[in-house]
Amino acid sequence: MSDILNLPNNAENYYRKAQNALENNNFAEAIHLLEQSFALDADPKIFTELARLYLLIQDTDAMQKLWDHNYPHQVDRFQTESLATLYALSLEILKDSSQSLLELYQIKDHFIEQSWSTDQIDLLIHEYKQANEFEQVINKINDETDAKKLIDNILKLGIDKLAIRVKYLYRFANPSAFIVLDSLLKHSDVPHFIKSDILHYYLYQKIDKQVTLYWFSQSYVLNTNQLKEYRSNFIYKEIVNLIQDYTDQNNPNFYTELIQIFNLMVMVFYPFIEKAIPNAQDWFQIFLHYYDLEEYKNGDPDPTIVKYLETAIEEISQLTINTP
Repeated sequence: MSDILNLPNNAENYYRKAQNALENNNFAEAIHLLEQSFALDADPKIFTELARLYLLIQDTDAMQKLWDHNYPHQVDRFQTESLATLYALSLEILKDSSQSLLELYQIKDHFIEQSWSTDQIDLLIHEYKQANEFEQVINKINDETDAKKLIDNILKLGIDKLAIRVKYLYRFANPSAFIVLDSLLKHSDVPHFIKSDILHYYLYQKIDKQVTLYWFSQSYVLNTNQLKEYRSNFIYKEIVNLIQDYTDQNNPNFYTELIQIFNLMVMVFYPFIEKAIPNAQDWFQIFLHYYDLEEYKNGDPDPTIVKYLETAIEEISQLTINTP
């Protein structure tokens, strides 16, 4: 009886725990908690957070069920400007690029009728036009040789342009797109964080295949069905705890920034986090030293650890500079 009486509080408790998980970029846990909260209290703000997380991890089935169960008809999805905008964003994984573009024009007409701002919709329309043009290029890819030429040309445009096109490839998910994605994994000039993102895409989409990964000047053959997301790694969890302890003792305001930097670094190191961080305690001291937070007091840092760390810092700087 007490559980029934406390249902609203339970929903709020799940929501608070989900926010804590999101602060740590633990998306799987956050989604699980938000789903539990939403089952008890169908709060629109939780619906929005779930939709954005499903979009983030490209979970088409979960997104489709979320909309069909709560707003099954188009008229339901156009009740408010914010809801209609969220639906427009969700089209990325609900429909292919051509279908999405057609529906976006319909959505824009509705926005105009309601005197709502079309700025966000116009941006999406521009993006889908670019995606459709890129899809025509991708459909001409027949083998790894074609894919490598394409990747080399995109790399000349900059890392930000490459990252955008990788997201387009996730939408296409056709044989030619997978040829390019697999080729990106083995390309020596593609940043590690992009390769890590591709591996997580395979993981979240449950794509079972064997791939070759070029990681820090060595090639490895991986089975995607054996991958686990980086947040489940024991070293990752240990360093998150070290960051928590350090910031609790020194400055709690540093926690979010340090976690964000560390998450980006781990994306560079993935899936061989243990090679880059053989000892969590020692690595964390070197990490603090590189960001001028602590002096390193254990002699000269391990040159192998330094090599991985400096590569991660360089890639993160590229990402920071090139990402709009």
